[in-house]
Amino acid sequence: MFRFGKNKETKPGVKSGSSTTPFLSSGPKGPVEHFIEKLATARGVKGLIITDAEGLPLRDTFNEADSALMQKHASLFSQLIHRTKQAVGNLDEQDELNLVRVRTRKNEYMIALDAQYILIVIQDPNPM
Repeated sequence: MFRFGKNKETKPGVKSGSSTTPFLSSGPKGPVEHFIEKLATARGVKGLIITDAEGLPLRDTFNEADSALMQKHASLFSQLIHRTKQAVGNLDEQDELNLVRVRTRKNEYMIALDAQYILIVIQDPNPM
């Protein structure tokens, strides 16, 4: 399970999704901060968004100039997840959705689900 603290110190590179949510701490890092940093710096990863179950961004690695793009990704993938969960439930009521992988010519999107959070990873489908 992801857990986020409310610390006002800043760390460049990994920021919150909204201006009211503080940046990640530059002090001692917890397991979530280490996970985000490690995943965000992996080869081919273009961006990372963590949302709540409703699709509201909590953390992301987009810069301020790309904030609208990040919001669009979070919103559209939230809708995709909602409909995909419905489809899986209709196919088998005892099954549940855990991961969605979408590959396009330009990007590969991996969306991992938790009861409270959604992790969206955007990466280059052909990293060099």
